[in-house]
Amino acid sequence: MQRALVLPPEYHHFQRKDRYLFIDPRNFIWFSTDRLGKLIVESLAIRGLLRDAMDVVLEESGREVSSDSALTYVDRFIRGLLNIGFIHSGEYVLREDLPREQLPNPVVMYLHLSNGCNLRCPYCYNQEHRLGSTKERKANNGVAPAPRLENFLRLIDQASDLGFREVKLTGGEALLNKNAMLIARYAKHKGLFVNLLTNATLISPKLAQEIVASVDVVSVSLDSKSPDDHDAIRGRGTHRKVLLAIQLLRQAGLKQLHINGVITPTTLNSVKELLAFAWDDMSASNVTISGSALQVSDPDDRWGAAAQMLNDEQYAGLDDRTAEFYRERTKTTQAPGYRNQCGVGNGVLSVDSNGDIYPCQTLHERDFLCGNAFNDGLKHVIETSVVLRDARHATVDKIEECNVCPVRYICASGCRSEAYTREGGMLKRNKALCPTFYKRAVNELWNSVSG
Repeated sequence: MQRALVLPPEYHHFQRKDRYLFIDPRNFIWFSTDRLGKLIVESLAIRGLLRDAMDVVLEESGREVSSDSALTYVDRFIRGLLNIGFIHSGEYVLREDLPREQLPNPVVMYLHLSNGCNLRCPYCYNQEHRLGSTKERKANNGVAPAPRLENFLRLIDQASDLGFREVKLTGGEALLNKNAMLIARYAKHKGLFVNLLTNATLISPKLAQEIVASVDVVSVSLDSKSPDDHDAIRGRGTHRKVLLAIQLLRQAGLKQLHINGVITPTTLNSVKELLAFAWDDMSASNVTISGSALQVSDPDDRWGAAAQMLNDEQYAGLDDRTAEFYRERTKTTQAPGYRNQCGVGNGVLSVDSNGDIYPCQTLHERDFLCGNAFNDGLKHVIETSVVLRDARHATVDKIEECNVCPVRYICASGCRSEAYTREGGMLKRNKALCPTFYKRAVNELWNSVSG
């Protein structure tokens, strides 16, 4: 006796015009079909019998096709779904090739060489409260104590031994640390890929040559093609300094330039111009556009952070503009990859300039302190920190409402830092940004089956 055909216990479908897209979220499998294909799938949901699917085809054709023709059509259609793993014979089987478990160790380290910064960008998560304790600042004439070089070098040794692949030198402003290039060269010597994150305003001709000789890629902050818009956020004259720094780096032989743009209400309307400028005029090897969506701590509105945070409508507008830019420039599509969390504590972790370890560079908050690399050792903290363990298991499956969403393993419920600052908890659904995440994920599905 033929075994019944089994549909996924959880499946969903979307419709666009006369096409239907079915997805099995658990096994991360989807396909598109026409109305007849939809009716066949729905017929199998009743008893899982081939005969029911045949009847649907015959009825839909007005009995104008033979039973043999209907059987051939249904058999071909069902074999296709069996081959991709959407339907199953007898019982539903979970795929074994999906990364449902978390990584054994993080592989990318954000290393804060300094918490100080020469700029005061209002949206930045690294504000003055990160410059060390009040007691430390008073003891050092208002400045946090300078980190010791040997601590950083010892940390690089530990990261290399643990299999880390990349170190991102950041801050504050990383170049405020006079030993930044020495640390970078040491990290390269230890086999790590070195990425320097900088606002670029401190780069001189001599320093540009040192940077190119010491790092693999430079990530430069540039928020707008317009000098007025960029300077309105980052400070007067900074746009000119950034472009000059990029020119100096190119002249020194820099091959990999990464442009980082943080989009605020001030720069929202010109994001497409920034993208074109970064790719075409700057010849960037990579461009990252991020919406200013963190609700950063800003007591008494000292920095004006609230005015530079995107609301839900603005965030959606940024997503639409970015998608439109790339749609106009390329015809290629890429299937979305499986993600069950944003990477917090898994792919990445972050080390403050005093050695404190956090699961993410945007979660340097007391609630997320995992331990201290300089005092306890990186390996010990990774293996024993309960905070880090909990962060690493902060998957979309643990977020109420998100854990039943059909596209949860595409958007992964977004950034946990944004959820923490906007909703008050790491395991909270980001209500304001969720509609944008959902729309983006559904579009990625449709784009992957179009053409």
